Amino acid sequence: MTGTGPKWQEETAYHVSKTAIERTVRRKMGEIELPSSSGLGASLYTALKHRRSQRSYSPKRMPIQELATICWAACGVNERIGKADLRTSPSAGATFPLELNLIVNNVIDIEPGLYNYRPAQHVLELLALKDMSEDTAIAMSNQGFIARAAVVLIWSAVIGPIESRYQKRAFRYIYLEAGHQCQNALLIAYSLDLSACPIGAFYDQEVANLIGIDKDEETPIYAASFGNLD
Repeated sequence: MTGTGPKWQEETAYHVSKTAIERTVRRKMGEIELPSSSGLGASLYTALKHRRSQRSYSPKRMPIQELATICWAACGVNERIGKADLRTSPSAGATFPLELNLIVNNVIDIEPGLYNYRPAQHVLELLALKDMSEDTAIAMSNQGFIARAAVVLIWSAVIGPIESRYQKRAFRYIYLEAGHQCQNALLIAYSLDLSACPIGAFYDQEVANLIGIDKDEETPIYAASFGNLD
């Protein structure tokens, strides 16, 4: 990242936790094809009217169909025009700087571990196989409810390409895009009768270690937890 960022980008209280998390080694270990996204059980108006942050999750496993729908709603492809993939959420200059990382804990037909959602193919790329539930809760400011979620979505941003195009406004656009994607996911979760909670409090370096990224090139931006209603 070039230059010195504004002071509102400096959050020293959340740089490193008291419990250091070992950096995850990302390996491309295969792909999981996701089913097509499912229809909604509630109208958009109903979801907007009744959506709430829910931090209580049942031990019931989440169906892969519902996870696929959440991923698609966040940033999936909804139309192709020539070689261009258009998405469910807007992006400044169609730069799409965000990566959607998933910590899967309790989803049918998907083993626990770290995954990356690839919108163009609508697949999950497997990067690490292990139980990451407790480390995820620690990395996210020791919020215990996160360990009980069926899946945690973590948005990270690849800074270089969007910064070279938009300079100092790049971070503004990144944060806006993360908000678009997370809200899509939260609204679809309500429509699927799932609990969901957006997460902004986390230790930047520990989350970077958790998902195995170099924070100088790609930085954690936002997160949200999802699970079945308790």
